[in-house]
Amino acid sequence: MDKKSKIAIVIMRYPSRTEVFATRDFSALNKKYKVDVISYLSGDTTGGVPFWSPGAISSIIDSVRSINKFFFILKLMFAQKTNFKHFLKTIILTPLSISIFNRIVKNNVDLVHLFWGHYPSITALLLKEYSTIKVTSFLGAYDLEEKFWGTYELSNSDIPYVTHCNYNIELLNSYYDIEKYRILVMYRSLNVDDFFNKQKNTNPKLRINITYTGKCCRSKGVYNIINVLLRLHSLNVNFLMNFVGDGPDCIKVANIAKTHNINSNIIFHGWLDPNGVCDILKNTDIFLMLSEKASERLPNAVKEAMLSGCYVISSRSKGIEELVPRGGGAIYSSNDHEAISDHIIYCSSNIEYMRARAKVGQEHVLNNFNASINTLKLIKFFDNSIDGTN
Repeated sequence: MDKKSKIAIVIMRYPSRTEVFATRDFSALNKKYKVDVISYLSGDTTGGVPFWSPGAISSIIDSVRSINKFFFILKLMFAQKTNFKHFLKTIILTPLSISIFNRIVKNNVDLVHLFWGHYPSITALLLKEYSTIKVTSFLGAYDLEEKFWGTYELSNSDIPYVTHCNYNIELLNSYYDIEKYRILVMYRSLNVDDFFNKQKNTNPKLRINITYTGKCCRSKGVYNIINVLLRLHSLNVNFLMNFVGDGPDCIKVANIAKTHNINSNIIFHGWLDPNGVCDILKNTDIFLMLSEKASERLPNAVKEAMLSGCYVISSRSKGIEELVPRGGGAIYSSNDHEAISDHIIYCSSNIEYMRARAKVGQEHVLNNFNASINTLKLIKFFDNSIDGTN
């Protein structure tokens, strides 16, 4: 039996309960490799994947014992353009990075993968200078928005990268001068059985069933959704809206609904586990995602809805056409409330059209966002990195 290679995956904060895709990836990779998940900060342990994070006091001690590594990072930082926020975070995170470096070297790891590419780049820079351990890194929307100095510095090395949509390739080249051949595009995927093959409720309804799942906050477009609902209400459209998720704006959104007398048309479910989300989606006609978040890319919530046979109406976020294909849903500007509500009214009067278009979207997710297929691509990427053939 072949000996399993050892991989350390470095993440900023252990995945919260809303980041199911992360723990899913860790579990899948653990079948092929000996995986050590290392988190700079401990967090929500939902998902059951074991992880390690460095202690603050022991990290300070490690930093004092390896003062040369601390000053090495400072030297690199001052050679790059930085701002005060990144300066402070570098000072705080470097001791933790040194402790993470020590654990990785002690465990004789074959490959280190940065699950997020910004602040964990400090660990990667230490590995490149003080070890021969192979390094790969994810770079996504937040990494592009953050523009951390360490990401720039690490991009000067020859390490291979992963990103989660084709839209990012040109940005990675223009921001960090990373050549296309060094980038693997691998969509964040779903275990398709979690949301596919569930009995879809297709019985005729007296009202259109609409759902949003995600954080209840302004950047995710919840106020755009409320404005659409208010217009539907003013036009006497019979609808039921499911808000699934918690967040800082839940009370404000609920108060708006109550003030305008549409609270009887809305259910605020709060956070639900994947089974609870699945139950909502199988009874959903239209999934509404009107995010305004600058770093939004191919939201997992939209994938789950499409896979569940929902018709998706999405905001025009970056790269969204890779997820919602022509004829497989609808894409609008997030604040085009009139056009969005008119489209919902059209769908409510043309149920067969809506279901046929939803089927196109479902097939697209099955063919392109299937974890069992895409995990094999990532495994090949890691194997080639360990062998030095990337």
